[in-house]
Amino acid sequence: MTYLTAGTKCEPPLRGSNPANQSKQLSSTAKAKTITIKAERLSSTAKLPTKAYEGDAGFDLYSDQKIRVTGHTKQRISTGVRLAIPDDYCLVVKDRGSTPELGLTHAAGVIDQGFRGELFITLVNFTPWPVDLAVGDKLLQFLVLPVPRVKLVEVTETETINTNTERGEKKLASSGA
Repeated sequence: MTYLTAGTKCEPPLRGSNPANQSKQLSSTAKAKTITIKAERLSSTAKLPTKAYEGDAGFDLYSDQKIRVTGHTKQRISTGVRLAIPDDYCLVVKDRGSTPELGLTHAAGVIDQGFRGELFITLVNFTPWPVDLAVGDKLLQFLVLPVPRVKLVEVTETETINTNTERGEKKLASSGA
């Protein structure tokens, strides 16, 4: 069993401080909580999620199979990895910076803390050309995020949700191009 650790606290730069001293001040004031995620390889070729740099927000996910994603299709790809996400956290899956350059994007997003199966990557090829992937290719990344306890309350007939805000009921792209 392998353990992944992730810091979970980010703070904005300190106001009114000397930029040269900000990183020193932040490191002394920001006490990032460390959480542990247990990781299991399900095959001998599986590569565990990694971070390229200590300060990176996301862990890279790797392909555990050689596969061709044909043009204008989606393909489910094995990672060969299972994770034990701690209570009160989730994983949010995102494209890596290079994924769209290959003509690919992902088709899934959130992995809840209770899921204990193999992580699969669903990629969509939005080009007409095939993309060949090898075992060990970095494909996506995931962020480890806290999940607050939320109680959703339905409003009654006598109360309504206030829509008198700056945005109000304006829809997608309401702020302009």
